Amino acid sequence: MLKRLGEYHWPSLFRLAGLALLYALLAKSVLGFFAANGVVSILWPPSGLALASLLLGGKKYWPGVYIGALAGNALAGSSVAVSGFIATGNVLEALAGVWLLKRSGRFDAALTQPDHFLQMALAAAASALAGAVIGVSTLFVSGFLPVEAVSQNLLDWWQGDVLGMILIAPLMLVWRQIPFDWFTRKRILETAACFGLAFLVGQAVFLGWFSDVLGRMLGYWMFLFFVWAAVRFGRHGALLIMAMTMVQGLLGLVWRVGFFGSYIGQAGLLNFWFYMLVLSVVGMSLALFIYQRNRAEQSLSASEEKL
Repeated sequence: MLKRLGEYHWPSLFRLAGLALLYALLAKSVLGFFAANGVVSILWPPSGLALASLLLGGKKYWPGVYIGALAGNALAGSSVAVSGFIATGNVLEALAGVWLLKRSGRFDAALTQPDHFLQMALAAAASALAGAVIGVSTLFVSGFLPVEAVSQNLLDWWQGDVLGMILIAPLMLVWRQIPFDWFTRKRILETAACFGLAFLVGQAVFLGWFSDVLGRMLGYWMFLFFVWAAVRFGRHGALLIMAMTMVQGLLGLVWRVGFFGSYIGQAGLLNFWFYMLVLSVVGMSLALFIYQRNRAEQSLSASEEKL
């Protein structure tokens, strides 16, 4: 019988340690590449990792979020005291998000209806206030931020946490189940065409591939593949295109190439934030409406067969 430590057993402790390590590495990477002042970024994927982890594993995994946030901020150069207060805000944010989603009793972590994604977006917008207020207040009290920079950093912090939850949490929640039917003989060619072409177009748009032949390509081309993936491959497809676009867009920002890389500093991140927000909301809403309609048709067909 597994030895227990309170409500934890050894597999839970290993998962908690894995969460802390992943959070710390992700936080250190984001702060190193996308935080103009080394502390605040308008893109914060760890918030989505924390929310999804607590939704799937339960609130008992909050120490993993705290340890990961503490280590990530400390590795990025913040003092232990400042990192500790920021980590507290990260934990409270994730717990608030879970509480808001579960209190209605209508939220499904599998994201099977458009309302579920809407609830997640609203919970992200509300709970991100906790992390932003605590984090920016800590930086102000510690003397890191002057008073005139507080409002802008508060907005940037909130934007980063919201986008992180909207992008990363659905990806983790839905892709727990692998869509093996994509690779059947009837669908393998369409699967390769949709995601292969999306990758190539993304490279051209965000990383400047083929620019000598095609010129500068604009970001609206990705909406074509988002619609294709949402209609034909459902939630998994829409989220895969979203993840692919996020990674390519971020690399373009780091290397200063492509659609977003042509903007300077924070302007590029701000344009990326709005672009990914619109892309994710439109794509996920479409995918979930189609998923819901297909389930209704299957239910109606089953009822007709019984009759």
